Amino acid sequence: HTDTVVEAVLQPLQPHSEYRFRVVAVNSGGLKSDPSVPSPTFQTLQAAPSAPPTNVIAVSAGEEQLMVSWAPPTDCSTHNGILTDYTLRYQTEGGSVQELQTDGDTFHLLTDLLPLTTYEIQVAAHTEEGRGPFSSVVTGTTAGETAPQN
Repeated sequence: HTDTVVEAVLQPLQPHSEYRFRVVAVNSGGLKSDPSVPSPTFQTLQAAPSAPPTNVIAVSAGEEQLMVSWAPPTDCSTHNGILTDYTLRYQTEGGSVQELQTDGDTFHLLTDLLPLTTYEIQVAAHTEEGRGPFSSVVTGTTAGETAPQN
């Protein structure tokens, strides 16, 4: 009596990665065949990034503006696909959260902000399959004139 397995599930595989397979038959006595010829190349689907952008910096660009810049997640294996755009999340301390989606650039000028105000900022990367985790909070303070002191 011979059992024949004609399919197998291989997991876990990395998202957005190429794989080729070879098969080796092993009999009940432990004898192994030569490996099969390599399979055609298969590519797994993309997934949302598994790491946040890095080096997030926010610098005043005037009384009502902050220039925010960042770098893509450092380890390319955490991109899990092609990075398409970013979500920028910002708020004043205790204020309501604002979110905007940028294009693929790694910088954005926030405008229409309050003068002399500190903002908390985070950035997340996207692939076509979704948004990854947000970066740690960084702060940036807009410029402005302080009241004269007597």
